[in-house]
Amino acid sequence: MTPGSSGYIYSLLYSFQGAGDGSTPSPSSLAIGSDGSVYGTASNGGINYSGTVYKLTPAGSTYIFSVLHAFQGAPSDGAQPNGTPFLTSSGTLYGTTTFGGESGKGATFAVTSSTSGYSERLLYSFNGGKKDVANPEGGVISDSQGNLFGTGQSSGTKNRGGVFKLSAVGAAYKESLLYSFKGGKSDGFGPITALTEDGAGNLYGTTPDGGTYSGGIAFELSPPSSGKKYIETILVMFDTKSGGGVPKGGLLLGAGNVLYGTALEGGTDGVGVAFKVTI
Repeated sequence: MTPGSSGYIYSLLYSFQGAGDGSTPSPSSLAIGSDGSVYGTASNGGINYSGTVYKLTPAGSTYIFSVLHAFQGAPSDGAQPNGTPFLTSSGTLYGTTTFGGESGKGATFAVTSSTSGYSERLLYSFNGGKKDVANPEGGVISDSQGNLFGTGQSSGTKNRGGVFKLSAVGAAYKESLLYSFKGGKSDGFGPITALTEDGAGNLYGTTPDGGTYSGGIAFELSPPSSGKKYIETILVMFDTKSGGGVPKGGLLLGAGNVLYGTALEGGTDGVGVAFKVTI
């Protein structure tokens, strides 16, 4: 969408074809490089029908499409990437797949560039159970130390999903379960989107389910002074009857400690809302 003299001009950059390039592009944001290149994931298709990571490179008035990696599925690779790829200043892309990995319960990956092209490696395979999460959909974010943070929609202590951290230990990554959602009326469950981090290391996100009104929550996780567990503060209990509910997108942190987001249900006509939360 390009601003013009009488409004915005729509341009179709690329149409997916399925088997070779990918299909069902992930319903999340794209990553934009400093040169204007666009990066994204397709949850299906590709030569192995397990999804792809792709790039659109500007070339004059058009874009050139290329597949950076076609996933192969369990046990050696991930399958079905659904989140926004996290792009570093060095050009490395980090992300998650909902399935695949050693246990078939999802994985975190990195795609790096070199003079010979792009290559992918698995950083961590999720195992599920009470001490791990499973089936991540939202991708990851990175802090200044290179730690990766994300959410898994299932498993954890109460089998309601959780928030994880991956710390680099040499060439490998060590996973820590920072928080397990409880579900029910007092907490959310089943997070499916990426997190947002502020300058103090607090993490923000949403769950589409749970809470007092069963419409999901917006939450803050604060790092403790010691230990691995983060402290949860519920910012909003969504209620589709009196406001909006079922937030399935992430949160955008704006100036003045304000969070912005959207919810699928509720509002004047019952078909969703945009909201802001002042922290």
